[in-house]
Amino acid sequence: MMMLRRCSSRINSSHKSKSPKTRKRRSWKTAMVFPKLDRFRMVRRRIRKRRRSSVLHPTGLSMPLRRCSSRGMGQRRKSGRCEDTDMNDADADSSESCFVDAHKFFPSLPITLKCLYEEEEDEEEVEDEEDEEGFYKEKEFSTHTIPDVSVIEVSKGKHLDVIDVLSDSGRRPYLVNKFGDRVPVDSLRGKYVVICCASVPLRANNSCQGAAVCRTIMAARSCGTRRPNFEIVVAAKMLRDWDREDVFNHFFSGFLDDTLAIPFWDVASRHRLCDSVRLESDTAVPLVVDPQGLVLQSVMDASWKFDEYGSEFFPFTDEHLGELDKADLELRVKWDKIYREHKKDDLRRELGDNFEQICSTGRPSLDSLLGCTTLTKLDDTGVGIFVTELSRKVVGIYLCKDGSSMDTFHQFQQRCLSHGGGDFEMVLVCLAFEEDHSSFLEHIKLALKKRGIDSWWLCPSDDKTCRMLARLTYCFCYADELIIVPPGEKSAELEGRNVLQVREFDDPKYYPFTRESILEKRLAMFKSHTIESLLAKDFTYLVRGDSQESVPLSDLRGKKIILYLDMFGGDDLRGYCLLSDYYSDIQREHGDCEVVFLPLCEGKARKMAWLKLPSPSGYVNGQVLAYMDESEEVGSLIAFGEDGRMVSRNVRDKLEDEDISSVFNDTLRQEILAVLADLETNYMLY
Repeated sequence: MMMLRRCSSRINSSHKSKSPKTRKRRSWKTAMVFPKLDRFRMVRRRIRKRRRSSVLHPTGLSMPLRRCSSRGMGQRRKSGRCEDTDMNDADADSSESCFVDAHKFFPSLPITLKCLYEEEEDEEEVEDEEDEEGFYKEKEFSTHTIPDVSVIEVSKGKHLDVIDVLSDSGRRPYLVNKFGDRVPVDSLRGKYVVICCASVPLRANNSCQGAAVCRTIMAARSCGTRRPNFEIVVAAKMLRDWDREDVFNHFFSGFLDDTLAIPFWDVASRHRLCDSVRLESDTAVPLVVDPQGLVLQSVMDASWKFDEYGSEFFPFTDEHLGELDKADLELRVKWDKIYREHKKDDLRRELGDNFEQICSTGRPSLDSLLGCTTLTKLDDTGVGIFVTELSRKVVGIYLCKDGSSMDTFHQFQQRCLSHGGGDFEMVLVCLAFEEDHSSFLEHIKLALKKRGIDSWWLCPSDDKTCRMLARLTYCFCYADELIIVPPGEKSAELEGRNVLQVREFDDPKYYPFTRESILEKRLAMFKSHTIESLLAKDFTYLVRGDSQESVPLSDLRGKKIILYLDMFGGDDLRGYCLLSDYYSDIQREHGDCEVVFLPLCEGKARKMAWLKLPSPSGYVNGQVLAYMDESEEVGSLIAFGEDGRMVSRNVRDKLEDEDISSVFNDTLRQEILAVLADLETNYMLY
């Protein structure tokens, strides 16, 4: 039975640091999430020494990783010799063996939080040749002598005789499996074939995510019982200084047992395929061919589509992807009320009559989002919770892609617990698309232990669920994401990472800090005051321009008002010019209306015939500032209707568009909604 468990952190991560001999220098310091990096670095240095001695690099699939400071991690260097303060050689060999077995494509580096360029006391330089950012210089492809070969035309929609290509036109009628057995190429006839063209070895921290491509191809193939007509073939192009059969075999061992490959000795066939897809170093590119020999996807599109859809990508057609995209859209409409309301016109055109039906079905259950049943129990060491019980609380679903937001989300949980009376639970979902899942999970547990976090639940979601959540929250484009799911039928927050940027995050009345909560409560706050109630505490009258003519505050009742907020005491001309140009047009369109000028900063007010305060007021300024966005530094124009309540904060935009008729239309909700719907761009506005 699939179970959600408490995140266990029983791995011992104690370290005894010793201060090495140091000197001042400027360097990149990589701040790591996880402890025990010293052991990984020690193993890596030993591997480098073996490589220089012409011994196979045990992690030969990987290029060396970014170097980082190991201060305080129990390791030091002396005269180029690595010494470990708490692990002997036997332990190191054991650790190295486990390290290699756990990572077939590359040794997993503990997740990096950020890089800081700063003055620090660091260790003496080592003899390894690295560039200024800590990377090894990029290796070029092998210059292995091969006969001149012509590339194959590979493009989407074109026919490719995959049997002829993989058999070298019949000269080699077989492929090999991981165990060295020969498999007839003809056995691929009538099947979907994905040819994985990869540069070998793959570098662990390459930007093109070559290892992620390999893993997602295997994820699409992993459902072997349902997809017997789907085969993977590996075509490797070796990097210079790594053109050895043992390196090739080690890379090949990372694939599924039934994966096939072009033999290492057939250099011409391997290079022909890789050159045909324009393979670059540190990358892997899939070539997808259907049973009729038709190339279904361009090689560049296939990479990101495998990454986004994983096991659901099969059978690789655009029609199938269209169905998946439509299902994702319908799911987002059900979960995200802000998106549904803001994009309703576009959604009606795209979904047709189904839009109203989808909206009426209500929000899906929590177990459907987590990919498990309501009877699934979250259990680790005898402590667990049913998903049905979780659904009665506020739940934060942490989509962990690289661990960069772990501290931020933990602080958010603590804030929610203080505001919500302990009615908040955090569920962690590992998006281990680029790494071995079990190793990734161990890193997560180490990070949780380091932070003393023992209250989070672990969700064992499958590849399909993880990639659906990543697509739903655009997590492929960014780093970690947070989904906030309130109880009942309230809308879920799919952009929790961005919500933490809004200023309402500091106010407990907006708990549980979803955009729906911010929209409703902020709209209620705007509508709770009238223009008269804002000014009446300190004033009973206003004055008109420089004439000092007194106008009772009660005269504003029943009139339409434009409140002109000037942060620079009349020094900004944008609001002034707009009102000067269109004031007479506004009077003709909307009848009797007034403009109230409110300088929010000290300064000489511009001469104008509109109403203004007789003297500065800190209280009025403080109240009015609550109506402003942080972007509205100057010339803000806010409209109030005949009942005295706010109807629009975007009057300036309407005047700039010469839309005089809509100046006093009640568009306040749509204006707030537009900002909340695109927090990635507009979060500075709130």
